[in-house]
Amino acid sequence: KQHMKNKENEVRLLKHWLIKKDLYGINGFTGFLAELFIIKFQTFLNVLSFFAIQEKSSYPIIINPIENSVSTKDLQRKYPHDKIIVPDPIDSKRNAAAGIQGLWGEFRLKRIITEAQKTLTSVIEVNKPLILKRPLIIISLHFAKKPKNEEENAHRLSKTAKHIIKVLEKAHIKTNDLIIRGKASQIILSVNWLTLKRYFPQLGPPIHLTNAAKKFKEKYSFTIIGKKRLYTYLQKKHANVCEYLLQKKREWLFEEITTIKITCTP
Repeated sequence: KQHMKNKENEVRLLKHWLIKKDLYGINGFTGFLAELFIIKFQTFLNVLSFFAIQEKSSYPIIINPIENSVSTKDLQRKYPHDKIIVPDPIDSKRNAAAGIQGLWGEFRLKRIITEAQKTLTSVIEVNKPLILKRPLIIISLHFAKKPKNEEENAHRLSKTAKHIIKVLEKAHIKTNDLIIRGKASQIILSVNWLTLKRYFPQLGPPIHLTNAAKKFKEKYSFTIIGKKRLYTYLQKKHANVCEYLLQKKREWLFEEITTIKITCTP
């Protein structure tokens, strides 16, 4: 408490901003973390300035709120796989940022860096709710076994989202960010594109038909010989990602549901 004297408003402002950017909560930046950040950096703007200069792929990010004898190297050895390390000043054995690790941690860290940069360039960004970059995949589903509360529903949706990301990766679709809406029972993913591209074989003439083979090679820069004839592969726009996810739902949906709706927003 002695470190928080006259800093309550800075903490409130930071919490408000984290909520607006969908970064606040159990699996994100908690109220305790917000307090530790203010202890370390003194002001809300200083916290944003720190995150704004971080590199999105350079981990770990280390924040030691109360300077002590623990060195950066010791913290890295203690938490070798953690993406962000904030030693708990109350419990020395604990990383206060333990909930911001793994896949979700990477999404949240990238987001706090991006949103900090945006907010520092324009003060109106403080009150702006998070808007994920398009294109988006919005999946609304309701489990047959009703969750006890919003938090449990969000946890089940998070587990489902991990499987969805893996299915999308098989189709070479990258998930850039995502939001879990426990109350609305939604998973919202920001992806790199919505169109699936597939290659299909285009048969050409037998190789002994030299004139026809020559014309085929002139038409297509990439040709292969198979079973004594030429062929090539052409790129074809296949199904929309939403159709693809519905077709593959057995690979990502492992709980019985009552309703499902998948919407793609370009």
